[in-house]
Amino acid sequence: AVRRSGMLREFPEIDLARVAVGIFSRRVSLEQVVRADDRIELYRPLLADPKSARRVRAAGAALKEQKRKRGNTDEAQ
Repeated sequence: AVRRSGMLREFPEIDLARVAVGIFSRRVSLEQVVRADDRIELYRPLLADPKSARRVRAAGAALKEQKRKRGNTDEAQ
């Protein structure tokens, strides 16, 4: 189904030997038989650890809030 979809022609960087495949958020093998209306998913590797990224965003939001409370917004500087 992945090959027939045309995804590999449109995105030649996808390597089916290395990419994880799933149906409706459940990981399956490439040999899995698909049914009508199945949502086939290709999972690429994460670029960053989600917990670490969330911590960085939270720290940035806290810093921005501190600046706002002091009246030192980036626009005012």
